Amino acid sequence: PYEKAKSLSADEPAAILLAENTTSGVELYQSCIGCHGAKGEGSIGPRLAGRDAEQMSANLKTYRAGGQVGPMSSIMIPAVKNLSDADIKTLVDHISQF
Repeated sequence: PYEKAKSLSADEPAAILLAENTTSGVELYQSCIGCHGAKGEGSIGPRLAGRDAEQMSANLKTYRAGGQVGPMSSIMIPAVKNLSDADIKTLVDHISQF
């Protein structure tokens, strides 16, 4: 369901890769806004802004594997089950900008 960012060769500027990851992060984050807010401020779900990127990534991978992280696991597990490792990195990179 999510379009993956295209791979760039080593000679293409990092700025292009960042722009593509940002765009993909924005797209991936659209389904998160309802619970986590437009800027990760939290609403129904917890605040994401300012959280540790490694921990967010680990949590998303746990959810993707069907594991429990907290009381909202039943919502998060199906929400992230189709994310690749690259998608998770892109999503966490986007959230880390909040």
